[in-house]
Amino acid sequence: MHLMARARGRLAARLAIRDYFPNDIVGIAKEVPRIERLLPITTPNDVLKRHSEGKLSAVEAMDRLILLLAPQHAWKLYSEIAPEEDWSVDMLHRLLDLLCATNGGLSESPLFPPNSDMSALPDPEELYFMDEFSSFTTAAGTQSTTQLSVSETLDSSSKVEETELDPETFEIPGESVEASVIGLWSVHGPAEQLFQKQREKLRTSAAYCSMIRGASRFKSPSRALQLADEAWAMDEGDACLDATTYSSLVRSLSHLDEPNIWPLARSILDRFVSSAQTPTVELFSSTLNALAESTLKLNKIPPSVAPTLDIMKQYVAVGLGLLEELRQLGFEPSLGVMANMLKIIHFAHPSFSHIRAGESTDFYGYCASDLVDSFLNELDYRFRHIQPPSRDELRAMDDSAFFPIAMRIANSEFNLSLGNKINQLLVGSEDRRFFLSTSQGMRGYVISYALLVMSYIEGDKEDPLQVCERIDLLYRTHRQIILSTGRLLTRMVTLLCELLSSLSPQDGLKITVLHDNDESRRKMEAKNLAYICLSRLFMDMVEQLPLTEDFRTKKSTPTLLKSLLNHSSTNPNLAVSVAAHVLERLKLSAAKAASDTSKYAQPEKRQTYNDPLFIEEMIHLVLPATTQLIRSVGSVGHTSKSQQLATRRTLTTLHEWFVYAIEHKAVSWKWVIPLVELLFEQDFDVNEDDLWALLGQLSLTPFVPDNREEANYASKIMAPVLAILENSAPPKTFSMPVIVQQRQNILTTVRRVLREACENAPEAAAQSEDDFSVHKDSSSHLRADAS
Repeated sequence: MHLMARARGRLAARLAIRDYFPNDIVGIAKEVPRIERLLPITTPNDVLKRHSEGKLSAVEAMDRLILLLAPQHAWKLYSEIAPEEDWSVDMLHRLLDLLCATNGGLSESPLFPPNSDMSALPDPEELYFMDEFSSFTTAAGTQSTTQLSVSETLDSSSKVEETELDPETFEIPGESVEASVIGLWSVHGPAEQLFQKQREKLRTSAAYCSMIRGASRFKSPSRALQLADEAWAMDEGDACLDATTYSSLVRSLSHLDEPNIWPLARSILDRFVSSAQTPTVELFSSTLNALAESTLKLNKIPPSVAPTLDIMKQYVAVGLGLLEELRQLGFEPSLGVMANMLKIIHFAHPSFSHIRAGESTDFYGYCASDLVDSFLNELDYRFRHIQPPSRDELRAMDDSAFFPIAMRIANSEFNLSLGNKINQLLVGSEDRRFFLSTSQGMRGYVISYALLVMSYIEGDKEDPLQVCERIDLLYRTHRQIILSTGRLLTRMVTLLCELLSSLSPQDGLKITVLHDNDESRRKMEAKNLAYICLSRLFMDMVEQLPLTEDFRTKKSTPTLLKSLLNHSSTNPNLAVSVAAHVLERLKLSAAKAASDTSKYAQPEKRQTYNDPLFIEEMIHLVLPATTQLIRSVGSVGHTSKSQQLATRRTLTTLHEWFVYAIEHKAVSWKWVIPLVELLFEQDFDVNEDDLWALLGQLSLTPFVPDNREEANYASKIMAPVLAILENSAPPKTFSMPVIVQQRQNILTTVRRVLREACENAPEAAAQSEDDFSVHKDSSSHLRADAS
């Protein structure tokens, strides 16, 4: 989240800089110390202004606008400001290239993201989070279209269709709104208007290639095929289009409503062969990509609606044939070719929802593990002995899909050895995560790998220490992705809590037969490591929590907190540290909420920093841990300087929680009695005003003990506190201030509450498991733990 915010902030800063410092077409900007980069700082508006003032000619202004990648301003100059200008053929082709590449300025693609008039290509961080930015725009709510994408299913197999929204709708003139839907070619847009108006000058192979690439790129294969037919009718024939245009045309076929696109793709490839051009790897990758996208769409069609299984089988056979033909031509398959081939095989089966509904046949898909393994061996040899990959190399977008789809296959086929081999190639000998060029690809990869590892862990608990070490390594390696993915976080929390419970004495654990001492040692180490993992995860969750969000609403929070509370004796020092860390975060949250309340009129709502239940649970975490630490130090007989400091720090944390609970009116009889006893037992200096505030809240809180013994115990603990406060209060007179009278009333009310609790409590009852009884017999239990 921090990286995403920084990427958005840099984008806003650059736009502001260009508005305030329009000095030259390119300048040097130092955004980070010792890092220089070229940064265009002449704005398109400034170019148009200088042209209107007569400082720039129309030709020079158009040249600068094209260099600045400003299609909307360039089209405005052509159509409105200088409509009578006699443009050269070269300038018209350059303008057409820009309009086709950006769909007239309405594009959203890796090279031209939203706000394409940025006057610069985006930063790597902006490209990395482009999918995340699109999802934020979707949540904002504007005009939407529905699209089907293979990459979306890599993150969630159940999420097939996703609404994608246009981030520029609010900026586009009214007459262009109908063409502003992202991903669709604007049939009445600037590119089409220019192509029709300048048809005599633009009736060239280059112009047709630009138009076909634009229509193909923005999911209008019908228009692209129509333009291709016109181009093939020219004198050059099939050679009119270059290899890149053929690749774009074939790739766009997956957006047709045809169930079987292979015959049409085959006819286009035949024309390419007749043009006598040299085949390229890009052409093979585009063909396989079209088949993969079409396979995914067929995958979601119920077999009862259309006979799709035979078509998917045909796609698999065609894909393998194209892969073999690529090798026979002497080319090495790129990562994109491998990724698209794996997508075809992996998705060539009926959807699981249709299988569960009983609509499928006996065909359930293919196993691709062997093919993935052969690809990994080939890549490993290539990386080691031929050409090591570099972060600065230019790669196709298909290349970034290889590792996510390969790991998805390993997860779906439950092949941990294959998953480890994929992960070893990516991050083992050296860090090659630059192959995952988008946050969506990175998330899909980590989700598949984490689910695979945790699935194996759930079925293999013979050695608890090794299991804990594997979970810890998985979390430390992919911490950010796991924390930001709800199902991974819930799965890991559940797994750790179950493991910690299985290692507790009451539940036991069936482990491999070891020597008694070795078994006990490994069991204690595993339990301690599991508690450390849970504590680290809990602190990271709190650290990333938005300041205005209710932490208890997270699905995994109740399970995690319960486990931390039940097993705080495993590592009391860590439990106290966790409580101190959470308290600092809650104080920041409270300060932020107070600042927002003073600035904005916001409705009152329950948040983590003022949630009585959450505060009570955190006190129940730190209170027994503090008691255990203090009693264990006292049982030794002598204390060192470091032990004294540790004890003081522990008591300070407990006292801070005590004060924080009073400030936010989260006082409860359940924890007040043992906490007050511990603070007074250790002669901790408690502020008298805090004690009065405590009694004031207790006087309004009913006290219902389980038995009379518990009520007498509470009266015994509270008696010294009441005596101290009564002695500090002045004698009761008719002229005493209001605050003194209120305090006298509080003392009277608290004594009455305690007396009524003793009178109304059951005379005899079974030993309660409440917190009071736990505290009363905790000394012997803590001595046993300390020994």
